[in-house]
Amino acid sequence: MTHQTSASPIVSSRMSKISARVIIIAAIFVVAGGAYSVERYRISGALRNAEVFVLAGEHKEAEKTLRMVLRRHPNSFAVRMALAETLIADANAKGGDRALAARARETLAYMPKRQYDETFYRVLGEAYVAEARYQTALSYFEKSLSIDSDNPETLLRVAETLDELGDYDSAFSVRTRAETLVSDDTKGDVASALYTQLAAVAIVGRKYDEAGVMLKKADARAEGREAKFAVIKGFAALERERSNGSADATKKAIEYYQKILLLNQKHVPAHVNIAALYLSIDNITEARKYIKKVSTSDDPEALFVGARILFREKKYAEALTVLQFAASRLDAMQNERNSQEKRVLAAKIFLETALVDVSLKNTIGAEIAIQNAEREEPFYTINQITSNIRFLPVLALIAKRQ
Repeated sequence: MTHQTSASPIVSSRMSKISARVIIIAAIFVVAGGAYSVERYRISGALRNAEVFVLAGEHKEAEKTLRMVLRRHPNSFAVRMALAETLIADANAKGGDRALAARARETLAYMPKRQYDETFYRVLGEAYVAEARYQTALSYFEKSLSIDSDNPETLLRVAETLDELGDYDSAFSVRTRAETLVSDDTKGDVASALYTQLAAVAIVGRKYDEAGVMLKKADARAEGREAKFAVIKGFAALERERSNGSADATKKAIEYYQKILLLNQKHVPAHVNIAALYLSIDNITEARKYIKKVSTSDDPEALFVGARILFREKKYAEALTVLQFAASRLDAMQNERNSQEKRVLAAKIFLETALVDVSLKNTIGAEIAIQNAEREEPFYTINQITSNIRFLPVLALIAKRQ
């Protein structure tokens, strides 16, 4: 005969309560875990959306998206960093808006000190670059490198800052060091940015084949939309520089800039470069069409190309007015371009002013404009006057002056 033992009512009651607690606790973990997953999804979605907005030049929309998430997650390192970087991108897009750069620093100031890592110091340095406080920026990049000395992204920021200070040799050395940290099979946007920058250096040195190789390496490594965007801009710049009046090469350069406009219709440099390229092959109609799209911009280069179109149309007085405004805008430029680019652009504007003044038979104005161009960038000015057939009237004026 088999005896069955049954639990007492008290034991059964306790077991039931324990089981119920286990079920409740498990349910809490499931719900909490699910909620956490949802919040993580929201954060990652917001970061992706913000990146798309930034790429399209819609910095305010990117900021709005990130701030909505930040209100729910004020301690999110990723969101706070993305917001700071968005503000920095907006500051740079506006020619070095110091107020926006300061807001980026304020965003970082709310982060706890335990999160002060190499990324924190690098982004803080980028904020100071946007304010054109380059030496301060370098000090924060050094703090970042003291934590991670072999970080290619930070080294790239150092090189860019040295460019702004006009120390091109040191900038090249830093980029060379960064390149040693990137292997042949390294993927990612930092590696892509490195090769994009090395291509830009090669383009300046007119090493176009080398630049092409670098851009192909950059393209093979680019993963994010912004990195791919930068590569397209690099190819566009390369084709523009080596077009040299060739209709086929010019057309190819225009196609690259049009790809940029597909990603960002508000990209002022793309419109300006397309207009200049069409002007170089005497297609005034298309040049005017593209420069008209940025007619409200006070970008000095856009104004310069617009003045060149007016000159070709023999609207000399209008061209002179636009060039004078472009020259006045040069003083307002902060870190929109590095100092070398700014000096060359200034020389271009003053040389064009001299050409217009000669056409208006304003000899004194032309002489002053030539002096201004020589003061800004003597080598470029002499090279243009002596080698560019457009400036023969200016060369004749100089010969008379001597």
